[in-house]
Amino acid sequence: MTSFEVRKREQDALIAGVSSSIFSVRSGAFPLEGLFRSLAYVADRDPDLMQSEWVAAAAWILTQCEVGEGGPYRSRIGSQDEPDLETNVQIARFLRTQDIVLNPLNEWLAKQGVFVLQEKKRYDHQNDSLKKTDKAHVEYHHDSYIVPLIQRRMSLVGESLRLDVEDELQAMFGRDQRGEKTRLPLFFFKGIDPSIISVSPEVVRMLCVAHTYGWMAYTVLDRYLDEDHGAHTLSMVPFCLREMMGIYQALGPAVAAYARNTLDRCDVANAHELQCCRLIHALGGAYELPEFLPSAFYQGPELAERSLGHLIGCVSIFLRSGVATNHPFVQATESFFTRVICAKQLCDDIEDWWEDLCHGHLNAVGCEVIRTWQSVTHHPDFSIERDELPLRNVMLESVLENMIHAVRVHADEASVALGKMTFLSDATFCRNMIDVYRQTANHLERQLKERRAFLQEFGPNSVDGLSSTADGIDSLRPLAVDR
Repeated sequence: MTSFEVRKREQDALIAGVSSSIFSVRSGAFPLEGLFRSLAYVADRDPDLMQSEWVAAAAWILTQCEVGEGGPYRSRIGSQDEPDLETNVQIARFLRTQDIVLNPLNEWLAKQGVFVLQEKKRYDHQNDSLKKTDKAHVEYHHDSYIVPLIQRRMSLVGESLRLDVEDELQAMFGRDQRGEKTRLPLFFFKGIDPSIISVSPEVVRMLCVAHTYGWMAYTVLDRYLDEDHGAHTLSMVPFCLREMMGIYQALGPAVAAYARNTLDRCDVANAHELQCCRLIHALGGAYELPEFLPSAFYQGPELAERSLGHLIGCVSIFLRSGVATNHPFVQATESFFTRVICAKQLCDDIEDWWEDLCHGHLNAVGCEVIRTWQSVTHHPDFSIERDELPLRNVMLESVLENMIHAVRVHADEASVALGKMTFLSDATFCRNMIDVYRQTANHLERQLKERRAFLQEFGPNSVDGLSSTADGIDSLRPLAVDR
């Protein structure tokens, strides 16, 4: 068969497919999404095939499905359901190929956090990419994958808020060495066997946008709560959370309910931390210690509760595919990310424990240091100046080894969960997430042995030994852990 004959056969198949879709949609048997995806594909890739009858049929179908004049549109003729995101994105894409702009439709999409791209070149491979085997056509770099959607949304708000969001976004990309803060759902999606689970790349992209909004919101909030600065950017928090939830709600009731329930757990954990892990200033600059310190929560999955929002995007890929929240795929995914988050949080706390204590905050590691120190001294309070060296010695001699072991336990539990994630055709990304924290544990263990050997040789009371004890823990930093 010649290349011309192959091309002719492809064109005939396209024409037959679109004509069949139009018939099925007009009868109410077929949703609009597939038809308008096909129309946008033909109009962009092979415009000579476009038929005036198709355009006329599309216009008639839209009038039957519009919620209001100019959109948005319900998913099929005769349906009374609320408009869904994917259907309206595909409609807007097709209309763009015909140089048609419907302001009500675009305004509705903007409220969902979606901005239909203006340039026709952006249509390249979009419809191919919706096939299960064509994930590689999606653009992965954050400059074109995430930023334009957020920038277009920010163009509709005032300058002060826009600048705050853009500054935070830029700073976050600078810290996001592995892309997990902005594209975690995408990287997870790329590893899934497309014969088992498949959603459109547009959904994955919007999950990444929601994930990014969530990261920005909680980063700003944590900065204010933990470091007592950044109050001028707090207006970002409700804005970003609103945008995040708007996207999850637009992706359907299953995603919205899961996001809401998960964020409820995050809020409860944040409230507990503020109530139970904040110390009160006593006289002379000391901090009063509570009668009962928080339990040793570094060992269990509850350490991840404050950060569970990070797994919403990945779980939503299953929910959009009709998988229930109690399905083994979802449970294994939750278990995996919960343990990875625990390992990450513990590494962060190992690095930040003293700085947090200086601000009157008890993180998981600092709490164990205080607990161990207080079991010997029985002091009702602690002073930064008076007790720094004893506390650092406790960390070095008694606590750090347990924390390193706990990081490994969380990594091992994540590995067990990964073994149950049979839907993955490529587990490289998830495996690398675990390896980061195993390497960090090994790195910390080596440095701990070096510090202990130094103190054993020179003695804890030597000047150099004191310096090493006081300053050495600050140099025990996790490897390649994005903050």
